[in-house]
Amino acid sequence: SVASNGSDAKETVQAPRKDSTPQDKLADTRRRDSNRGPRPRVNYQDNVKTNFEQLPESSDPDEIRKQVEFYFSDSNLPLDKFLFDQVGGSKNKPLPIKVIHSFKRMRHFQPYSAVVAALKDSTFLDVTEDEEIKRKVPLVDVSDDTYQNAQAMEDKTIPRSIYAKGFGREGPSTQFDIEAFFAPYGPTNAIRLRRTYPEKVFKGSVFVEFDNEDTQK
Repeated sequence: SVASNGSDAKETVQAPRKDSTPQDKLADTRRRDSNRGPRPRVNYQDNVKTNFEQLPESSDPDEIRKQVEFYFSDSNLPLDKFLFDQVGGSKNKPLPIKVIHSFKRMRHFQPYSAVVAALKDSTFLDVTEDEEIKRKVPLVDVSDDTYQNAQAMEDKTIPRSIYAKGFGREGPSTQFDIEAFFAPYGPTNAIRLRRTYPEKVFKGSVFVEFDNEDTQK
């Protein structure tokens, strides 16, 4: 084996005894892990090249509502672990608008008061007196596990979705360029860049979920 520092140093591992118990095997695993030392943490998020900071400042109420309504939509909320946990899934707990405004794709919407004002006119979301936000209609038939939600949603979304490839490497404007590419074909619920796991490197392909089957066709 090659050592974690890239050298050719060998690691001696004692094979478990044939009559070893599960406790013995667990001890052997822990012993090997302790010999390896701490593993460096890798920030795979750095592999996401789209630069949301480049978006020009805007107070467009339609764009504000479109983005926030996407976050809380049936197509995104059950799959977004952070947001899903914050709202408690079908419990539909309100979330401070300031939290939403802190998202990279929301920061160019300024001033903050314009974000609050725009969301008050949403027909999909409610804004509380404390400037918190929640869905008007809570999620239904969802699991507490976002991975299970993704599997359950697949059958529902496939008839209105397409797969497309050939978009090359990711650059600072890739997410926006791809969204603009599909805009002429009709309304979309979500455009997801496919990435390797766990490295988060863009594969050059996307899944596009349209608003309905007719648009997909």
